[in-house]
Amino acid sequence: MKNLNNIPQSENSREKIGLENIEATLKENAAELRKMGIPVDDESRLQIEGFKNYPKEMLIKDKIAEDRFKERFGFEHRSEQVGEQFEKLKTALLQKSLKKKFVVCRTAFFDDVVNGVDNIILDRQNGNIVCALDEVCDIHSKRYEEKRAKVLEINRIGGAKINYGIELEPKTHKIKLSPISEIPLFFLGLNDQNVKKVVKQFEKEKISEMEKNIIRFFAESMKQQAELFLNACSKNTAFTQRLRDFQKALTEFNQIKDEETL
Repeated sequence: MKNLNNIPQSENSREKIGLENIEATLKENAAELRKMGIPVDDESRLQIEGFKNYPKEMLIKDKIAEDRFKERFGFEHRSEQVGEQFEKLKTALLQKSLKKKFVVCRTAFFDDVVNGVDNIILDRQNGNIVCALDEVCDIHSKRYEEKRAKVLEINRIGGAKINYGIELEPKTHKIKLSPISEIPLFFLGLNDQNVKKVVKQFEKEKISEMEKNIIRFFAESMKQQAELFLNACSKNTAFTQRLRDFQKALTEFNQIKDEETL
């Protein structure tokens, strides 16, 4: 771990301010999500205890499992990890860029660990989840290749699932809390150096040129992955229909990413 004393104070300050802006963006969007009936905490992460329509025994069992996961993975100290910073950055950046047409939130920590899904993106127009996201920071590594192979296999056998998911009724705009399966799963990568760079420039409202470039990078990566998945997966399934819907949604990404503010 780098000695922070050797890093110029101005760099520390920029990173601190950037992280505070990310936290503020997540919190602001979390308040909007809760108004919609989506049970999230201030980091825009879905909370198991908010799924009150689920069987009580299931909630208790999964909450105990989640608490054990948190203890095992050092959840209390996660903010110090670059991976956690990237997950927050990715969520805040997508919320800031796409919130007019998409709902973006983080999954329950239970689903993050058990089902390997970090984020879900919901289309406000038709109410469908268009995709799920996983992340990896070290893009030039063995772990990156392992993640790529794992995500391809998950999609090949029918897509990701989440136990604690959301759907939106487009006519009434009411949220339905339910498990969801056959979701196209994509992985987004950014190396540690670029994560730090974007964090230091992150503002709550304005979308910087660097952030636009990251959105372009994400969109192009997901476009290539979608084409790969369609070629590798069974045809005429609920999963492939979601995947085609996602490809249409990517057009929206491309329209949105060049706007200054949304």
